[in-house]
Amino acid sequence: MNLLPSKLAREIKSKFGSLKNRIAKVIIVYKAPSSDQSQDCPNCYSDTSGVSTGVFDSSFVTPETIYEILITPQSFTRGRCPVCLGIGFLINTQVITVPLRGMVRWNPSSDGEMEFSVAGTEGTNIVQIKTDKRYYEDIRDSDYIMISGVKCELISPPVFRGVGSTDITVVAYLAAVKVGGSVRE
Repeated sequence: MNLLPSKLAREIKSKFGSLKNRIAKVIIVYKAPSSDQSQDCPNCYSDTSGVSTGVFDSSFVTPETIYEILITPQSFTRGRCPVCLGIGFLINTQVITVPLRGMVRWNPSSDGEMEFSVAGTEGTNIVQIKTDKRYYEDIRDSDYIMISGVKCELISPPVFRGVGSTDITVVAYLAAVKVGGSVRE
């Protein structure tokens, strides 16, 4: 059941978007690569279980780019493959960063006031962020999030907030784990 007329809901969404763009801060989400991202090693043969047999694949003659790393043929005699180190496959180890803009409240309290310290973020340990709903999965799957130079981790999963039955934003609460920056940008 929609509590607001659709025209009013659209107008509120538009005004919220305009306000968010004016007061938003840069938030950087850091995510580890998915553990299921692997590719067979082109430099050696693998057995049926995917483990390296320790034999060079002589058909691998042209360098290949895997996970943005140039892999060149490296011949070897029986033993451990120098490319995959005997595992038989290559794993993506690149950290994924997602920059986004959102509203940031340090030490949100029940009365809605923001608390700032003259000494920067000293003593500040809780932060609330609000951003566009399209970043829900990035925030949920994050390893950590950097806000104003402070490393933060999720306290609980992010939730959607909206007007009527329309979700327009995602809200997340984080705890500062490495304090040392300034809350002002």
